[in-house]
Amino acid sequence: MKKFYLVALFLLASCGHGKLEFQSSPGKVDVSVVESDGQIKKLGETPLKMDMDDILFGNGVVQLLFTKAGYRDEVVYLSKPALRSNIKISTNMKEASSAKEIISNQKLEKLSYKVAEAQKYSYSKNYKRAEGILLGLIDEYPEVSVPYDLLANIYYLSNNTSKALFFYEKAKGLSPSNSQREYLINKLKREIAGRGETGL
Repeated sequence: MKKFYLVALFLLASCGHGKLEFQSSPGKVDVSVVESDGQIKKLGETPLKMDMDDILFGNGVVQLLFTKAGYRDEVVYLSKPALRSNIKISTNMKEASSAKEIISNQKLEKLSYKVAEAQKYSYSKNYKRAEGILLGLIDEYPEVSVPYDLLANIYYLSNNTSKALFFYEKAKGLSPSNSQREYLINKLKREIAGRGETGL
């Protein structure tokens, strides 16, 4: 059974301020914001009104979460409007079909935050920090290929070809149909063979 999140995107230009109003059906839905460090901060319950400047900083986009026990989580991305304006965001929550789906949705949310955090450190070339996050994800979610691929990318960028190959092959075992990964595996095998290396 596929798991679904409602993801809405409100790109309203950049810079400005006003009021935000959150409504939902059913009521008393938790509204939270994902802060720049990946932490989730609860803003309150619907119906909720607040100043836009309380959650929108600079020109970046913020991620808002709508959660309620027994319902599918919803995600909204929001940026500041160019002109002062009041924005109303309404959500119609869908019931989760099973307890297993609720748990799976929560795990998927956690995994996605950690992957985004690892990518943030990787982009800033803080490979050690990204490596630690990804190794933790592999321990917690050994059945998911994405952390293996991202860790392999880090080792590849760090010129550690043996470790890169090892983790690309682990990812391939979990998710075989990735032509870009296959290309990198073959390239690394040629490089390692050319240098006479044998393993990690």
